[in-house]
Amino acid sequence: MTFAARMARLGTESAFEVLARARALERAGRQIVHLEIGEPDFDTPAHIKEAAKQALDAGATHYGPSAGLPELREAIAKHVAETRGVPVAPEEVVVTPGAKPIMFFTILALVGEGDEVIYPNPGFPIYESVINFAGGVPVPIPLREESGFGFDLTLFERRVSPRTRLIIINSPQNPTGGVLDLGQLERIAALAAARGIPVLADEIYRQFLYEGEFASILSLPGMRERTILLDGFSKSYAMTGWRLGYGVMPVPLAEQVTRLMVNSASCTASFVQLAGLAALQGDQTPVARMVAEFKRRRDLLVDGLNRLPGVRCARPRGAFYVFPSITGTGRPSAEVAERLLAEAGVAALSGTAFGAHGEGYLRFSYANSEENLRLALLRAEAPEPAAELEKVYALFPVLAERRRQRGQTLSGGELQMLAIARALLGRTGLILMDEPTEGLAPLVVRTIQETLHRIKREGATVLLAEQNARMALDVGDWHHIIDDGRIRFSGDSRSILGNDEIMTQYLGVSPR
Repeated sequence: MTFAARMARLGTESAFEVLARARALERAGRQIVHLEIGEPDFDTPAHIKEAAKQALDAGATHYGPSAGLPELREAIAKHVAETRGVPVAPEEVVVTPGAKPIMFFTILALVGEGDEVIYPNPGFPIYESVINFAGGVPVPIPLREESGFGFDLTLFERRVSPRTRLIIINSPQNPTGGVLDLGQLERIAALAAARGIPVLADEIYRQFLYEGEFASILSLPGMRERTILLDGFSKSYAMTGWRLGYGVMPVPLAEQVTRLMVNSASCTASFVQLAGLAALQGDQTPVARMVAEFKRRRDLLVDGLNRLPGVRCARPRGAFYVFPSITGTGRPSAEVAERLLAEAGVAALSGTAFGAHGEGYLRFSYANSEENLRLALLRAEAPEPAAELEKVYALFPVLAERRRQRGQTLSGGELQMLAIARALLGRTGLILMDEPTEGLAPLVVRTIQETLHRIKREGATVLLAEQNARMALDVGDWHHIIDDGRIRFSGDSRSILGNDEIMTQYLGVSPR
């Protein structure tokens, strides 16, 4: 089978590729923390699901209008008018199965061979993919951390040319969490209006704003007639699998986008649209609750990442992603992301998955539970395996000498050293030891005793069950003496060593 040349120009979304690899590792028995996919971990609110059930029971399973059900288009027009402060007519609304078709159809309708499209980089990878697919020329505008990941406006103004047919903006932004402030939007709008260039405003994360007020370019002077607003239900209402999005645009373009719907998906499922109607008109408390929880998770993840060596993480104002700089590690983004997945079991995305200007960064989604975020941070803190091995070999030089030797050929003392060494690999906070010196030669006992002292100095906690009282009293800070299944005495080493009765009756050791 021979494929059309244009298929070679079509890219992909790396999040789904990483998700597939992570799932494969899980099938092989690995436990993976998923921070790669931009999907809320909340369930769709109950009243939305109930509306879909009622719609199915009422027979809403047939074709509907390609531009969307009239009642949903009216509700969207009302919602956008209220949230953006501009009048919107239902005829300006097109409903699609997910928000991506608005992006795809807008570019197909406006961009021809050799036409230029300005878009953010790092940015949602499908922007560049569809520009290339349509035969357009992608013109990236770097988003720089020092400006809050806003547009480099000076470069933007230089890169707008007579061949520019479309400007794409995204705020709050994926992958950086950056937000375009009013001043930035005004400069973009002024140039777009002066040159007559349409703007595709991707506002899918509008409700995920944690500081400041949201500003839409749609509400600025001269922009209502040249803005294509992209929004949807997947993020705000935790409806990713329902596939329901929409665009608001000038009527002539809405007619062209509707033609593309006719020629592709025909229409969006009617019962899904009625669920969307319930989402807009129903209780908004679940949305507010989810946003508040995401803000708390954002702070947890940012604070944790900033404690990691070589990592610097700005606190994003919106969306549900963090975009930490990893330049301090001295490693490329793709390598760090790969090692996190393969070695630490944490799925994240390389910054370069969002364009060349994402090098030096990773993207983590905090649309996951607090427990999983803490687990991911704990795993990411683990030192590199080679350094950990050298640390263990420094504790037990004999293991370094026998590193090529099979475990079953080691002596009893060496096997005990090996067991302790394995426990020490990674960030070990607590080690349980059950009679580690039993049956060992005095010299090996001394080695293990010295090792326990060193483990303590490095901050790990050791819970030791041991019959060698002298050794236990030397290394331990607090002791419980157990006889016949009952704790007979508890205290520190000094209180035991100074108690002749305890030493002789329970420990069988003559006091010094």
